[in-house]
Amino acid sequence: MLVMLMSVAASVVCADEHEYVDLGLPSGTLWATCNVGANAPQEYGDYFAWGETAPKDDYSWNTYKLSNGSSSSMKKYCTNSSYGKVDNKTTLELSDDAANINWGGEWHVPSLEQLNELRSQCEWIHSDLNGVDGYLVKSKTNGNTIFLPTAGQHVNTSRGDDGRGIYWSSTLRSARPSYAHNVFFGLDLGGLSDDDNSLRYRGCSVRPVCAMIYVTSIVLNYSEYLLQGIGNNIQIEANVFPENAMNKMLTWSSSDEKIATVDANGIVTAVAQGLVTITASSTDGSGILTTCEITVIQPVSSIALNHETYTLEGVGKTVQLEPTVSPHNATNKEVTWKSFNESICFVTNGLVIATGYGTTLVMATTVDGGFIAYCAITVTDGTPVTDIEADKTDGAVYDLSGRQVTKPTRGIYIKDGKKMIAK
Repeated sequence: MLVMLMSVAASVVCADEHEYVDLGLPSGTLWATCNVGANAPQEYGDYFAWGETAPKDDYSWNTYKLSNGSSSSMKKYCTNSSYGKVDNKTTLELSDDAANINWGGEWHVPSLEQLNELRSQCEWIHSDLNGVDGYLVKSKTNGNTIFLPTAGQHVNTSRGDDGRGIYWSSTLRSARPSYAHNVFFGLDLGGLSDDDNSLRYRGCSVRPVCAMIYVTSIVLNYSEYLLQGIGNNIQIEANVFPENAMNKMLTWSSSDEKIATVDANGIVTAVAQGLVTITASSTDGSGILTTCEITVIQPVSSIALNHETYTLEGVGKTVQLEPTVSPHNATNKEVTWKSFNESICFVTNGLVIATGYGTTLVMATTVDGGFIAYCAITVTDGTPVTDIEADKTDGAVYDLSGRQVTKPTRGIYIKDGKKMIAK
């Protein structure tokens, strides 16, 4: 059955700007989306003799650079003296690798093992991509695909074997070193052929591969951050290493989205007060991740007192000042107090106690933000402080509820039937 295709599975861009597809192969090999010399998956691209790095017009023993004009005069990559000078090299060096020379980076001609892995780990489907005959190679693991056009091969000065795909490996056929291994497929062959080698001088296609370069670390611009204000946000930026990692895409997650959310770009938005962990995770299978601890608080915006002015009629009289800290859900509502003249009054936790006569200011200051509110306190002559609790005449010190006190702190106490003020 011929499958008509308009496009193949989406790919990602490699570090050197050539595209690859991750077929989920056990070796981790990534396969290029098109042949060397092609700009699209269905294009044939260039043809190369095995171990040569440039296309040419004539593909024959006479033009083959790694021999002296015959199958028995190999100058390089030879394991048998009947075929030439023995060097026992069986794998293309990068200097003789058409993929690496033309594309650079980590790209190279696939080994026989990588071709065999492609054969065994993928389904090969006879297909037509934009009018070009070929095979859709579909991963049995993740369903991703590449398209290999049946580009034929060049022998002497003409291209032949239409309807067949012949793609080089980097592996010499050691038993007969005038041959090198390849993958051979076509409809007339019933799909994949068992014959996996060709004479080295012939011009065949090259589909590059590269090894996955995994992420080794992720560095964020913050390891912890104080996010002030519900609804406010912060951009967390990530640097992914190494620089040439092939897949630098990250996923972002929040440990508690009721406290803060994070979008696909690392923007964290405060939802409620609390502590939350934001995690940036690699998507290349390396398992690398890193975190940022976010503390969300609601800052104070203002403070007000229940009295702006107040008159106390007599020394020892008291008034409780009540602060209102805004907003109502502020994280830290703590307030410090100060009397500007403690000979007139002093203040503890908002309780103002008259100590003398006159007018002064009592100031309340928020610990968060330093917001200030004032109350003007005036103390006038009033009821004497010695006219009550006359029954307490034993010399001990009591608080106003009648409990004996051994170490009076700031406030009003009774001793010998008289009120006393401890400052």
